[in-house]
Amino acid sequence: MTMMTRIMTAVALFVLLAGGAAKAESTGWITGRKLWQVTRDYDRRGLIPVAVECKDSATKNFDLSAGLVKVEFVPNTKNLAWWWMGSTNFKHDVAEMKAQGYHLAAKDSFVRKQSGLPVYCLIFHK
Repeated sequence: MTMMTRIMTAVALFVLLAGGAAKAESTGWITGRKLWQVTRDYDRRGLIPVAVECKDSATKNFDLSAGLVKVEFVPNTKNLAWWWMGSTNFKHDVAEMKAQGYHLAAKDSFVRKQSGLPVYCLIFHK
């Protein structure tokens, strides 16, 4: 193999690998309600959540808009099943998901300012 052939092969390989490499995507800070709306799109595009941050939205309601979440998605190269949830009963919900074959992949939590209730943001993989 000539030097020029080696260089061209290396350049072609770099372009193929760099061009095909998908990057991580973040939702930015959104409500839990909005996360429910956008997760189907991330899943359709072959992405899986791997990190989560959450904080109180300071709303008076206790529903999917009570928390703000920021989730990082990466390519789901292992084709894993995944699930996310907001929880007020951490031990129970983790045990229930474990019984279904899931493991806890990422978590964060906050305390509701209105009530003092701890809320957990959980991501599971299977």
